[in-house]
Amino acid sequence: MTLLREWKTTGTTPSEMQALNVLHEAFSRLNDRKYEINDDINQAFIKAISSQSRDNHLSKLHRTQKLFLTDNSLAPFVECLQTMTGISAKLLINMVYFIVEQLRRQRRNSIFSMPRMDEWAISSKKISEITNIPFSDIELIMNELSFTVEQGRSFADKNSANPNEFSILRNKPFLRISDTLYLPIEGKLVEELMFENIFHRIHQACGKDIMFFNKFGQEFEKYARDYVKYFLQINERYEIIDEFSYGRDGARSPDIMIAIPNEKAMIVVEIKSARPLNESLATDNNPKSVKESLLKLRYRPWKQAYNAICKIITENAHPKISIDIKYFFICVTMNNFPMHLDNVTITGHGGKDLSAYFYSIDIETFELLVRASSLTKNYSMRDILLQIHEKKDSMSAKTHISRFINRIKSVENPQDLPYESIKEEAAIAHEAFLKDQRNH
Repeated sequence: MTLLREWKTTGTTPSEMQALNVLHEAFSRLNDRKYEINDDINQAFIKAISSQSRDNHLSKLHRTQKLFLTDNSLAPFVECLQTMTGISAKLLINMVYFIVEQLRRQRRNSIFSMPRMDEWAISSKKISEITNIPFSDIELIMNELSFTVEQGRSFADKNSANPNEFSILRNKPFLRISDTLYLPIEGKLVEELMFENIFHRIHQACGKDIMFFNKFGQEFEKYARDYVKYFLQINERYEIIDEFSYGRDGARSPDIMIAIPNEKAMIVVEIKSARPLNESLATDNNPKSVKESLLKLRYRPWKQAYNAICKIITENAHPKISIDIKYFFICVTMNNFPMHLDNVTITGHGGKDLSAYFYSIDIETFELLVRASSLTKNYSMRDILLQIHEKKDSMSAKTHISRFINRIKSVENPQDLPYESIKEEAAIAHEAFLKDQRNH
């Protein structure tokens, strides 16, 4: 924000030394921020982690295609985006992915040398020539996703008292530097346009209709359940138990359960389309927002799933769910905090430590967990979860699973067919969109 406030947009062009002075001041303010005794440590940790965490961009595309580009209950809400902006969700998502791929190629090509500005910047004219999409449509998209220096400076001036307010960069992660050139502010923010940000854009476009959240929650749960079935249904180690009703009151079981009969274990999965409160990232000294986020991201879903399993056991409502099984509870959300943020001990009867049986992860990490569980013959999902718990103070669940997959692939050399098929499906859908545009 300091850079935008200090940027000279009129008068004489500042010298190189003046520009360096502005940069020096900006970085000094960033790194020499005065420590205040009231600063919330958890929030500082969350902001640092959230700025670094990054999903696989092709997995993100697949997730978005399944949720927003199929004929499901979200379709009427998705159409609102085109009504409001003149841009279809399909065009927006595919163009963002096209740009992400272009940026990744540029990064690979510039490992040993800095690219020129015209090489690094996104050219709406060049994109139109490559894709055969009308230049006016590309400009409409880029205008929606970019801001000028003047707009950035105005935003920075208005929010000078709130150094955590970066909504302009999340919604518009490109800086317009000429009539046809746009500079990406940060690759992570550009990639988030494909899933997290499109979610908020559609919500805004449909007038913040509360039904959008309800329908998204249903489709999100279905997506996660289908992901589990696709990877594990034919795996002899696992038995999939889908959500079911039980009891006189028609109570619902957890969303999906993954039984491991040989180990007398069961993974109980509760799926919520929950996200951390914005205040936990956009404010300082606000431990209440972190606490409320943790309640909806993990503690309430854990309690819901745990109580449901206890009730099912008590009522003998399912033959596979009994008291002699070890249950592991996973809450899967749209976004999440690192599990070791709130390192509490969960105790059961007699003070027994049950912490190793409770997990809270985002959808990307869950996808990795399911994939890892399908890859290896020597480790079950239960084993992987216990490893995550054992190393929770030294690395995130996502990092551990990613390393686990790499190790398994090098040692066991398994076939990763379901994952490769998903990647291929997402890439083919994107290429089909581009081919259709070129044939017009």
